[in-house]
Amino acid sequence: MSIVWVTTLGDVRIYKDGDELTGLRGHRQKIALISYLSLSGPVSRDRLLGVFWPDTTEEKARHALSQAIYSLRKELGENIVDITPDQVSVPKQIVATDARQLEEEATREDWEAVVQLYQGPFMDQFTLPRAAEFEQWQTATRARIARLARRGFARVVKDGAERGDLKSALSTAYRWAELEPLEDEAQHTLIALLAQVGRRKEALSHFADYRDRLRQELEVDALDETLELVERIRAGGIPGAISLEAATRSRREAKERGGGHRLLDDSGAVISTDLEALLKDELGSRLQIVRLLREGSTASVYLAREPGLRRLVAVKVFSPSLASDSRARMRFERESQAIASLSHPNIVTVYWAGSLSNRLPYMVMQHVKGRTLSDRIKAEGQLDVRESVRIL
Repeated sequence: MSIVWVTTLGDVRIYKDGDELTGLRGHRQKIALISYLSLSGPVSRDRLLGVFWPDTTEEKARHALSQAIYSLRKELGENIVDITPDQVSVPKQIVATDARQLEEEATREDWEAVVQLYQGPFMDQFTLPRAAEFEQWQTATRARIARLARRGFARVVKDGAERGDLKSALSTAYRWAELEPLEDEAQHTLIALLAQVGRRKEALSHFADYRDRLRQELEVDALDETLELVERIRAGGIPGAISLEAATRSRREAKERGGGHRLLDDSGAVISTDLEALLKDELGSRLQIVRLLREGSTASVYLAREPGLRRLVAVKVFSPSLASDSRARMRFERESQAIASLSHPNIVTVYWAGSLSNRLPYMVMQHVKGRTLSDRIKAEGQLDVRESVRIL
C-alpha cells in the first residue's frame, strides 16, 4: 500500500512513497483539495462544492469535484479518497500531513517534535483564486498552527537554557527567528539569549536588523520590552529572563491591578485577561493579529494582516475597562457607523465592524502609514487656518 505525505508547513509538496510528485505543483485545485481533506476529516459533498467552487452552478461544481477526485486517484492511488453517498474523506493510514502531525505532537506536549515539524507558515504563499471559504479556512489553520509552533519554540528554548544547554537553545532560537522574521517573541528571545552567552555585539546587530525590518515592512517600532532589553545590553547588563512573555508579565499584571484589559460578562465577572488572544481566536479566520499599536482610554488598536487581500489593517477594539458603560459603548458604535458612511482622503476607511463573544465592539479599518492628526498637533502645536482647511 502506497503512503502519501503532504507537507503544508512552508512550501506545499506532495510525496508518494518518499518521492515528490512534482507534476502536481501547478495543480492548485488538487493540492488544495487533498490538503483540506487531510486536515478536515470527512466532509460533505455540498460543503466541498461551497468551499472550492462557490461561483459555479451546482452541476458544474459536482462535475469539477468528480474530475478532481478522479485525477487524485489516478496520480496518488485508488485508495486515496473514500466516498460515501454523503461524504468525502481521505484515510489517515494512507495520507499523512505535517500539520496534523504537529497538532497531535502538541496535544502530547512533545515540543521538540513540534519544533522539528514546523518549517514555516501553513501553506505559505499558496493561494486559490475565487475560493473565499477555502481562504478563511487556510488563514484560521495558519493562525492555529503558528500559535502551537510559537509555544513549542518558546518551550524548547526555555528548557534548553534552564538545563544549561545554551548551544542547543541558541540554535533553536536562531531557527525560530529565521522562520518568523517579524515575530516579536522570536526576535526578543534570540536577542536576549545572545546577550546571555556574551555575544552582545551580535545581539545589538540582530536588533538593528530586526528594527529596520519592522519599520520598513510594518512601519512600527520594536516593543517597549525589547527596547528596554536592548538598553540593558548596551549598559552592560545581563538579561535575567530570555522570553518576551516573562518580560511582559509584570507589565500586564500592573495593568490588571489598575483595571486595564479586564473582560467582563453581563454580571461583571472577569472572563479573560488577554484581549490579544481573544482577537486571535475569534478573528483568526479572517485576520492575522500582529501586535498592539496603541492603547487609549476608550479603545485599543491592533495591527493585523488580511491575507486574502494582502493588506495591513487596523483593528480598533472597545476598551474592556468600559464594558459596563453603555453610553461609551454606544458612542464607539456610532463612531464606526459615522466613519463607514464618510468618504474623504483624510479619513480612514472602515472595512467592517462587529462584536466579540464578550460583546466588546470592534471595527476593522484601513491601516494608514504615518502620524495621526493628534500626533502632529502634539508635535507641532496648533495648525494655522489654511492648513486646517486643507485637511478638512
